[in-house]
Amino acid sequence: MTKVCITKLTLYFLAASVLLVASSSGQVWAAKKPVGLLALGDSYTSGNGGLEYYGSKGCYRSANSYVEIYASTLRRRSLQASVDNLACSGAKIVDVYKQLSTLSQVQKHAVDIVYLSVGGNDAGFSQAVKYCLVPTYRNSSTCRAITYWAHRRLPDLAGQVDSMLGYLLGQLPNAQIKVVGYPYLAASCSKPWSYHFLGGRESVGRIRYLSERADRFLSETAHRIGRVEYISTLQLFAGHEVCGRKQNYIRNSFDTFIKREWWHLNKEGHRHLGFHLARRAN
Repeated sequence: MTKVCITKLTLYFLAASVLLVASSSGQVWAAKKPVGLLALGDSYTSGNGGLEYYGSKGCYRSANSYVEIYASTLRRRSLQASVDNLACSGAKIVDVYKQLSTLSQVQKHAVDIVYLSVGGNDAGFSQAVKYCLVPTYRNSSTCRAITYWAHRRLPDLAGQVDSMLGYLLGQLPNAQIKVVGYPYLAASCSKPWSYHFLGGRESVGRIRYLSERADRFLSETAHRIGRVEYISTLQLFAGHEVCGRKQNYIRNSFDTFIKREWWHLNKEGHRHLGFHLARRAN
């Protein structure tokens, strides 16, 4: 009789441990089913700047992207985690539909969390950075014109972002949608080389203000849609930008000759963001 009771008790606990594993965020996942992470959008989520690239040439999908780092933290908690990185450098809002179309219905239903960065390329951020901060292209009048255009462009993108997020919610019924914002890229400073490299306080100020405008725009969009979480990265990277007071987390021409990597998170920056997401889940 005692042996039978012990056997039943053992089987009960074994079954419980196999069937359910509770995540630290409170969501429950099947132990045999990996936590499905999906990366969509542009270069900041694909992993540009993180090195160890794979997949489609020019997409800069990195094994060190912040989504991969977050997945590694789940694995250290004895959870299985899978990452589908469909994000691609240069992607615009319309490209998110194309990225998602590559998944089957079965794959879509297996997605638990979506990480998405989008809108920067639609608003001309890359051109603003190019003509405000990059020495060989920098031009103060062009910088003013492009950042002014970008500020006016952001409100016009609201309808497109709303439709795209609504589409994701409909196509990924089991997933949490998390929009990740863009970081500060540069700080005003008095270092001797700063004027030549960054273009002075005016140019840096215009890019920082553009980052803040984008942050507000994406935050308001997520709030308006509902069921979408917005994760701001401005304060997370404050001080870590080029010419910042702390360790630099932004790639620039001082540490890479690959121009398409400039002004993206470096490997340490992706780790910083990935660990931040893990802490938020606790």
